[in-house]
Amino acid sequence: MNIAQTAELWAEGGIDLQPGMDPMAGRAAISKWLNGLNEQLNGAKVLECDIDWQKIEIAGDVAYEWGINEERSLRFKSTFPILALRLL
Repeated sequence: MNIAQTAELWAEGGIDLQPGMDPMAGRAAISKWLNGLNEQLNGAKVLECDIDWQKIEIAGDVAYEWGINEERSLRFKSTFPILALRLL
């Protein structure tokens, strides 16, 4: 994973919300988390990724949608759902 390019997907003041974790505020905190994630996933290969987007919400000038992300990888033998959220 290219950490620098991936981190650029967030605004400097962006916040990443992951289940079971405290919010990560700012590109530096998100980059630090991505670096650790990159080490954990070394050698993994995603075979399939499906996101079932459920709902779009619009509040003023902010819009987001949420869905269920299911991935299957070569390294990890199980398939499990992950809540996905993206700003539009």
